[in-house]
Amino acid sequence: MADRLGLGIIPGAGWRAAEIRAVAREAEEAGFDAIFTAEVNNDALATAQLMGEATRQIKVGTWIASIHMRHAYACAKAAELIADATEGRMILGLGMSHRPVNAALGVEMPSPVAALQVMRPRSRAGCAARVRQRTFRNNPLWFRCRFI
Repeated sequence: MADRLGLGIIPGAGWRAAEIRAVAREAEEAGFDAIFTAEVNNDALATAQLMGEATRQIKVGTWIASIHMRHAYACAKAAELIADATEGRMILGLGMSHRPVNAALGVEMPSPVAALQVMRPRSRAGCAARVRQRTFRNNPLWFRCRFI
């Protein structure tokens, strides 16, 4: 198996859409296989959409899309639409984000295990996806969907 290299970006407050598109194009031109964004001071799904529309081959996705910031069904449908727009290059990575970030926004953070157990079936109902679940100490922590 060949080595693959992905780039993670955190387009914080103040990044414009044109800048996100430019970084994605530059990553593709530099030979990266994928570019991911975290959900810090931005909407990770909207950012993935911008990166996807600016590129042709590189995979785009969310490094972490917060499970506490959106409903599972809406998240799945948004990711499915991005996957369609990017001809299957979208990778959805979900996570809990950071307690200080969510606390500052007034977002409660129940158990990530419990939240993902609720999110998983709702996400599956929202899209046709292969779901791969990873575990840590026998607890499901996150899953990644590649939309088909």
